[in-house]
Amino acid sequence: MKKYFLSLAVATLSLGFTACEDVPAPYEVNGDGSNTGSSVILDEKFSTSLGDFSAINTEGSYSWNCSYSCAQVTSFVDSDGNGQKEDMPAESWLISPKMDFTSVDSAYVSFDYILRYANASELESHYQVLVSKDFNGVPTQANWTALPFKAEQGTDWDTWYNTGKLSIPAEMMKQPGVTVALRYKTTKKAATWEVKNFKVMKGNGEENPGEGGGDTPIEPTGKNLLENAGFEDWTDGVPNAWKSTNSASNATLTQSTTARNGKFALAVEGNEAQNKRLASKEYTLKAGTYKFTLNVKGDGQVRLGYAIVEANGSIAGGDSYKYGSYTSTTAGDWTEASYTFTLTEQTKVNLVMMNPKTTSYATASEKLVDDASLVTSDGGIVEGGDQGGDQGGDQGGDQGGDQGGDQGDAQPQAGNLLENADFELWTGDAPTAWKSTNSASNATLTQSTTARSGKLAVAVGFDEKQNKRLASKEYTLKAGTYTFTLYVKGDGQVRPGYAIVEANGSIAGGDSYKYGGYTSTTAGEWTKVTYDFTLTEQTKVNLIMMNPKTTSYATASEKLVDDASLTTTDGGIVG
Repeated sequence: MKKYFLSLAVATLSLGFTACEDVPAPYEVNGDGSNTGSSVILDEKFSTSLGDFSAINTEGSYSWNCSYSCAQVTSFVDSDGNGQKEDMPAESWLISPKMDFTSVDSAYVSFDYILRYANASELESHYQVLVSKDFNGVPTQANWTALPFKAEQGTDWDTWYNTGKLSIPAEMMKQPGVTVALRYKTTKKAATWEVKNFKVMKGNGEENPGEGGGDTPIEPTGKNLLENAGFEDWTDGVPNAWKSTNSASNATLTQSTTARNGKFALAVEGNEAQNKRLASKEYTLKAGTYKFTLNVKGDGQVRLGYAIVEANGSIAGGDSYKYGSYTSTTAGDWTEASYTFTLTEQTKVNLVMMNPKTTSYATASEKLVDDASLVTSDGGIVEGGDQGGDQGGDQGGDQGGDQGGDQGDAQPQAGNLLENADFELWTGDAPTAWKSTNSASNATLTQSTTARSGKLAVAVGFDEKQNKRLASKEYTLKAGTYTFTLYVKGDGQVRPGYAIVEANGSIAGGDSYKYGGYTSTTAGEWTKVTYDFTLTEQTKVNLIMMNPKTTSYATASEKLVDDASLTTTDGGIVG
């Protein structure tokens, strides 16, 4: 671990607390680390605010803030108001509330992040996770110890990386006021850093962590669940059970006779400019802890993980790819790469090996792969589809009693569930059934004759400094899986989702807005925008399309919207 003591010589120091545009609600912080009934010391998602975290600047004026359902900081900004963004120097700290570790023997930090446009040589020195036991409000006056974190450069705004379990050093244990900080620093080149799902947990960190599982995760054992795990069976130049039906597989795969066992191995292409992925067929896995293993030969690194598959077979938007740590491999020996992860609910996945592009920390090369395995002690594969097996009875009984008459004997509703889905009917200055009675609708809506079908579409206004939303009326939806679709025209990006409505008609506090990934759109043609989501209980919602403000990765502009739909095979509207 590296230790830092920052000088008192600070020209300016500014303190700011920031919140999202949507109604913020702090997440509960279990600052009393002595709660032996829980392994959670701190859990902050940053979905609607910075919660009890502080944003403190020691250089520049560009602070951590809450944006796009995460904590975000960037100093790539239009500093002089001329319409052009520039790289500005900055140093901004995101600092946790103090935590009482007097009864804690060991602890670790983990979070999900995206970091883009950073100087490769500054990944370890400019984007740090630090911990202190003497922080008193001024970062430069505290002793900080750096945790073993080296950020990975992202290639898009949808793929989130996980830090793994970053062990907090022993000297911090038994201390009454421990603070964790994220330090962002830029000089000539300003990166953007996004963070969510920040946790401090009791327990030991791991060198190659997975998705969690508590302080003492179940060590997966048992039979191998994977088909054609030795890559011996091939059809039309592809190993059986190892080519996804969606975008999870993007690498060229070839047969190799340089096998670890048997006759064949699999060669996975490398590409200097693009990450390439080997992906399995789709498996529906029960809730449980799993260990995914591959044996790999080839100079460079690989990263194991899985992709979440939506009900329509596509990769889920947003936080869809889950990865473990990088494993270094060589051309001379077979190296075992493994990834342990926990699923909290039944999930359809592709198992994935990412063969990274060339960067300052990765070397692109062809990788040979053999002898795969997926084992579990408490999970398993759901045979015969998504709703069978062990979960059928549990789901039926639990939902029937809780939801009563609304769901009891009702059959799934077919077809488009939305009213005025083509925006042909208007009431006043808004399309009928498309103006919420609460704050979910904040965009100016106007009628447009540039329609995809029919006579009319809706034009959704924009703001360069504030996200704007088109929202439907309120619908009470049954538990089930839904597909929300819109057709959009206009330069920039949009993000579909829904807002959870409280019993009093207002938007629920906390993590109330649920979004899929960003979809890029153009002014020249209509783009299909889709969001698949699952409700585990009856829920009142507004369907939403967010028209984002101008950022380093989004362009604000008016968007035309037409031909919306909401479909389901197992849910429906109550009433």
